[in-house]
Amino acid sequence: MKLTRRRVIIGIVVLVVCAALVSRSPQQEQGTATPVVITRAATSMATPRPAETATSTATATLAPSPIEAPTQARPSPSPAPAITIELIRLTSPITRGSDASLQVRTTPGARCLLSYVTPAGKSSEAQGLGPTVADGNGICAWTWRIGANTTPGRGRLQVSVDGVGQGYEIEIQ
Repeated sequence: MKLTRRRVIIGIVVLVVCAALVSRSPQQEQGTATPVVITRAATSMATPRPAETATSTATATLAPSPIEAPTQARPSPSPAPAITIELIRLTSPITRGSDASLQVRTTPGARCLLSYVTPAGKSSEAQGLGPTVADGNGICAWTWRIGANTTPGRGRLQVSVDGVGQGYEIEIQ
């Protein structure tokens, strides 16, 4: 009788612990676990008295768990503002042998790049073309010389700002 009673008590304790583990909330998994309180009713680990029988019961009581607050959606980070390229100034038409200039407005501090393809379809390597950084007002500016032997016609300018491109035509006379 004594051996059977201990098995029952151990079995109940195991069941209570398993039930507590299965019913853990996400808050409890983060370290705020609700304690499990096991109480015994009409049982004792001491030698049973003659009046006790194997039908003694053990009960488990779970302490109340905190009420979970509804999960609030976290605001997603606001997307980076769209890159804009606004034409401020372009010298066109321009006479061969003169200095051309181009100014655009974009985001302050943006990396800007200007490339130029002549009317003959050749990529220009003129001094003044290439990379620059927008100033505190967002202005990117370039000045370069149109070669005296440049074929008259329409050339093509390409401005790139942080990977966003905008094309312009320049008339060479």
